[in-house]
Amino acid sequence: MPTGLRACAGPLLAQVLGPDLSFTLSDGAETTVRKLSSKGLAERLLLLSGAARVARALRAPRLHILTYHNVVPDNSAQIGDSSLHLPVAQFESHLDAITEVAEVVSLGQLVTGGDRQTDGPRVAITFDDAYHGAMTFGVAASIRRGVPVTIFVSPGLLGDGSFWWDSLAGASGLTSEIRTHALAQLCGDVQSIRQWAVQRGLPTTHFHPAARPADEDTLRHVAHERLITLASHGWRHRNLNRVDDQVLEDELRLPLDWLRSRFPNAMPWVAYPYGLYSPRVTAAALRVGYAAGFGLTGVGQVQPIEWPIAINRYNIPAGLSASGLRLRLAGVLKW
Repeated sequence: MPTGLRACAGPLLAQVLGPDLSFTLSDGAETTVRKLSSKGLAERLLLLSGAARVARALRAPRLHILTYHNVVPDNSAQIGDSSLHLPVAQFESHLDAITEVAEVVSLGQLVTGGDRQTDGPRVAITFDDAYHGAMTFGVAASIRRGVPVTIFVSPGLLGDGSFWWDSLAGASGLTSEIRTHALAQLCGDVQSIRQWAVQRGLPTTHFHPAARPADEDTLRHVAHERLITLASHGWRHRNLNRVDDQVLEDELRLPLDWLRSRFPNAMPWVAYPYGLYSPRVTAAALRVGYAAGFGLTGVGQVQPIEWPIAINRYNIPAGLSASGLRLRLAGVLKW
């Protein structure tokens, strides 16, 4: 953290809040404020201290690709892997925070380095999986604010009843045992995972339509919007690191051909399913014809960044407050 920011923010926080709560800042430095029962409240107090404003002034411009998954009606009951499902009001507060502190551009502008309008952070917003809620509530909220969005689609799952990670998540979420077996042994393949779940007698749950994959008609309706671009998320959302060479080729080529044949705003980009990839996968993506590929933070894999075929994105969970998002965009807190 720059010395000026420590000098400005640290003493002010200590004076207002007293000791005892430690924040890890983006360069590994720490600042300390009083222990609070709410992480969100602590983040808001740090934001109000002026630390974010000072950080933006002192730091070089940064690029952020943010990844959301789903947006659901407010006051919805718990849905599957709950970290993926943001209530509408929370998503709208995120959009307002982003547009307040950053220049929001299309993913294409960010990747190609198009003309910059400000000296602050630059943000592109993406949705993975084409959930019905994201295609309706999420897209509508983005368009009202003039925010461009890229949607990464697995065409082979459009119109399906549910995503396996939601249907197998219990009250405490998806267990690490189920997730590890599904991704490593069953290659993230939805049909294999469902068969295994039945054999194991695992309970499955079905959810509000907003938490299901969108169908092709919904995707077509959304694709007409000027601010929307579409790109590939694999054909059936398999773990590309674990499949054989022929399946790998199919998982990459089929969605690219399907999207290009239907949508003029489809781009030759791929978001690797589950955020997982390897040199073998990125080489196959280039061979098939992708111009850019995207990973994802927070998936338990340290990933090499190789522009433009292995670009990092930040996963935005439902538990992240708007204040916390502002602080991360400003470079005050780590992602």
